[in-house]
Amino acid sequence: MHHCLYMIVSNLCDYIRAIRDIPIEQDNVKLKSIELDHENGNIVKSSILCLMTIVRKVLLSSNINEEFKNYLIEIPLNLLLTLQQSSLHAQYYQCFRKALIVGGYFNEPDDDKYRAELSKRAKLIDTHKFNSDVVKLFISDIENNNP
Repeated sequence: MHHCLYMIVSNLCDYIRAIRDIPIEQDNVKLKSIELDHENGNIVKSSILCLMTIVRKVLLSSNINEEFKNYLIEIPLNLLLTLQQSSLHAQYYQCFRKALIVGGYFNEPDDDKYRAELSKRAKLIDTHKFNSDVVKLFISDIENNNP
């Protein structure tokens, strides 16, 4: 099960990461809105929404150990913070960030539990690799439900 989850998360991150190599104005990449609604035909946004829904399920699962949860969430967190560094992909960063804080494209009754789990893992981000102020703000926004 762990390997399958890793492959799903990794492949979805690869789809998102591909925006660096595709013209941003291309029809299946052009972002209409940072809101967490579907844009059928936009592969990158669909990947973001799917990825965050899966991450939410993983973080809330009692069948997955803590170590693997930490490992798995590190993949999209690193991608998010890498996207943040590109002004060309600012809208995708905002959409991805919002989807990560919300846990997909809709809110569910256990949002507080999800955000607590996400915050706990976000505090493990390597602040030497990424701007520590950006990481602190992100953690604060998770804890204050500020997508």
